[in-house]
Amino acid sequence: MDQTRRPTYLNGHPGREGGPHALWIPGAFGPDPPPYEAYSSNPLPSYAPLRPRNETRREYLTRLAKDTMSTAKKGAYVYRQQTISLKEYINESEKGTIFYDEDSELKNWKRKPNSKTQGDVEAMISILNITTLDAARLLDNSYRFHAQATQPNSGIQPAPPKTGVLNFASATKAGGGFLNGAEAQEESIARVSTLYPSLCTKEAKKFYTKHDEKRRDATDFYTHSMIYSPGVVVFRNDLGDAVDPYFINVVSCAAVNAGKVSG
Repeated sequence: MDQTRRPTYLNGHPGREGGPHALWIPGAFGPDPPPYEAYSSNPLPSYAPLRPRNETRREYLTRLAKDTMSTAKKGAYVYRQQTISLKEYINESEKGTIFYDEDSELKNWKRKPNSKTQGDVEAMISILNITTLDAARLLDNSYRFHAQATQPNSGIQPAPPKTGVLNFASATKAGGGFLNGAEAQEESIARVSTLYPSLCTKEAKKFYTKHDEKRRDATDFYTHSMIYSPGVVVFRNDLGDAVDPYFINVVSCAAVNAGKVSG
């Protein structure tokens, strides 16, 4: 997928990130959400800044997750009175999803350096007390500002760097518990982006099958298997407000189940 382009705005020009637009979907939801394919009949989401006073945070996050599912299925969302297309990017992300088994060629990465990617370029490490998506947004903004500063009048912008995100994934369930209002790191990403469709592909399901087999073997340790989800579009911030979309490339890998191995 060509990530040098911004997502398509169907009826106007892109806006910039602005004020609150928390999502509102009427109705109650049970503990077992429908599958991803079921979210196709609702209109494009409308926005309202407040949620009902009697709604708990978990209920709100559940509702927000379901709206994200509906938005992904529709392939578009509304931001600043503009309809922004996501369908092309979701399709490309699904096609590009790759499952890497723990015995894949990646296990030899230390012994097989890639001369094309390993050079003398200086790396910068920042330690920030912010969320994963706030960090990704900062990087995306830095790419834009750098391009404007270095080539302000060229008319040709070089391909921006790609932002990689490590998803501390559930080993057995795509998106973890985000459809039920859970608040761990994976859920926070799935709730505001197009990650979930990638995790539901036939290719990605190999990851969960692998770990289901591990559970049947009565082991408490997960594998080093990974899912690569390219070109995931983030179209909301951590609060659920609609934002100007940006891309991340996500590696989903299961962390150690601390509750099982800590004794």
